[in-house]
Amino acid sequence: MKRSLKLISAPLAAAISMSIAPTVSANPPKNDHSIQSLQSKSVIKISSLEDLNHLRGLSNQGENFEGKTIILENDIYITKDGKKDGDPVEFKPIFKCPDYWTDDYDAGFKGIFDGNAKTLHFNSTNSNIFETIGKGGVVKNLNITGQIEGGQNNSIVADQNSGTIDNVNIDVSASNNAVGIFGFCRENTEYGVIKNCEVKGKLSSTCCIEGSGGMFSTAGICGNNDGVIESCKVSANLLSRVCNEADGIAETAGISAFNRGIIRGCLVESNIINLNENSGDDLCGQAGGLVSTNNGLVVNSIFNGTITSRDAGGIAGNNYGALKSCKANATINGQVLAGLVRSNTWGDLVFSSNIYKETAEGKGPQGVVDGCEFVGSIQSITGEKVAIYENIGVLTSDNTKFDPQIINCKMNGEDIIKGIDIYYNYDFH
Repeated sequence: MKRSLKLISAPLAAAISMSIAPTVSANPPKNDHSIQSLQSKSVIKISSLEDLNHLRGLSNQGENFEGKTIILENDIYITKDGKKDGDPVEFKPIFKCPDYWTDDYDAGFKGIFDGNAKTLHFNSTNSNIFETIGKGGVVKNLNITGQIEGGQNNSIVADQNSGTIDNVNIDVSASNNAVGIFGFCRENTEYGVIKNCEVKGKLSSTCCIEGSGGMFSTAGICGNNDGVIESCKVSANLLSRVCNEADGIAETAGISAFNRGIIRGCLVESNIINLNENSGDDLCGQAGGLVSTNNGLVVNSIFNGTITSRDAGGIAGNNYGALKSCKANATINGQVLAGLVRSNTWGDLVFSSNIYKETAEGKGPQGVVDGCEFVGSIQSITGEKVAIYENIGVLTSDNTKFDPQIINCKMNGEDIIKGIDIYYNYDFH
């Protein structure tokens, strides 16, 4: 048997050896002695697939690893037998949150996982190494590579992050059916930070299940961002596809499908394809070079690449928040397209909560596109070549106007004076 967890005490090592399971999906029997012994250890060194299995068992028993550092000493192959050329395996999260569907951001992994510049090599269905990273949890200095096909997971690192993911590099070919897929997490909560990370390869999600509905999305970093994403790079090709027989809507974005937090200093160099084969006027879907729908702040970020989608914006699809000092160097193909933003809107009855924390009251400006630039070409079916397709204000019942703002923006070197003004006569209050 391969060497077990490298802990300081010999009795603990023996206990761990006895509880190690032979396969990735195994769930070791409860061993109270192991858990009790682990409480006094601050450093856990792992070097094998068996070690990962044991950590999963401890996590399933309630251990959250708070106050402990796990160090990866060797590359590990996530296959049926743990060998480099092993067969694919059905993978289950190593670090599991017992109360998965709660809003308890303290739940989940709360220790430090230091990849030590080593690599987890996947040949599996599913990934989601950490089902949930809780407040205070840290995942850093880790490389992830390989093939992840099928299964029902929708992210590579974690489903939900309320901790810090720092210097994690992903290079995978990952695909699934009907659930969407994201490089790092499905949800980055208001406590979550993702920084200095990179994703390469290909992420694709296809929904062809007859009668299925909902939103199916793909994004380089995360699905929903309520926290902070900074200094990250995406060069993976991204694909979302909804077939004719399905009733869902596809949305695709370089960084985040839905942003209510802060995205700063990020770079996307990708080919984005967003296909809604069932699309009528009410099922259009959209894509954005950086975000699909923004209700937070995106600043000092760049998209370089191509977008193919019925509706699309080089920086964002819909903007209800603020886009500042961003740039799109892009070729955009589709029907309703814009170099910067497809629809720039002051206020929205659904997204008006706007929680990004750049101001004292915790709420930022709405419908602001400031200092942004588009360079490239737009191949629209309608023949329109615009920077902002719709610039939508609000006229309330007391005739107060709330206007979105376009400030110091350029379209292929020309100043943008004004977008299309549309005022809806409803009571915004």
